[in-house]
Amino acid sequence: MKKLLAFLLAAAMSLSLTACGGMSKEQQLIADVVNETIQSEDFAQWQTLFKEFTGNTADAPEVRSVLHYQIDDFEGEKADCYLINISADIGYWINEANQEGASSNKFQICIDNTTNISYDSIHSDAANFNGDVSTAEGRALYLLWIYLNMANDDYSGSFLNDTEIVTEFSEKDIQAINDALSK
Repeated sequence: MKKLLAFLLAAAMSLSLTACGGMSKEQQLIADVVNETIQSEDFAQWQTLFKEFTGNTADAPEVRSVLHYQIDDFEGEKADCYLINISADIGYWINEANQEGASSNKFQICIDNTTNISYDSIHSDAANFNGDVSTAEGRALYLLWIYLNMANDDYSGSFLNDTEIVTEFSEKDIQAINDALSK
C-alpha cells in the first residue's frame, strides 16, 4: 500500500511539474537540435569567423521564431517540419580558396518531423537552393530556402499553396526553448 501511495504521489508530482513549466515534446526536440547545432565545432568556427570578419565578439544565439509546417501533398509526399529562425552572429566562407567570406546575424534550421533529420541554412547553402524537390532532403531545403527569404523580408505569402498548415509558436513556447538552451 505504501509503495502504491508513493508511486501515485510521484506520478502526481511529475504531472504537476509538466503542467507548471515542463517542455512539450516539440519544444524539447527543437531545443535539443538547436543545442546540438550551437554546441558543434562548426558553430564555434562560424562565431570565430564572425569575429575575424567584423572585429566584433559574437552574441549568444537565441531562437527568435519557430513555425510548424505541414502539408499533405508536396510533390506527392507529406511534409511535416519545424522551421527555426535563430539570431546568431556567424561568419562563413563563400569561397574559402579566394578568402571570400560573409557574416550574418541569423541562420535557420529545418527539422523534418518524420525523420528528425535537421538541415541548417549554412551547411545546406539554402540561399542557393537548386530547385530539386524530388527527395525528402530537397523538399526540406526548399522550405528552408523560403523561410530564409522570409526571415530576410524577401518573401511573403504561402510556402506552396493554401492547403498547408503553418502554426507559429507563441512567445511563451519560444521562451521555454531559449530557457532550455541557457541551462
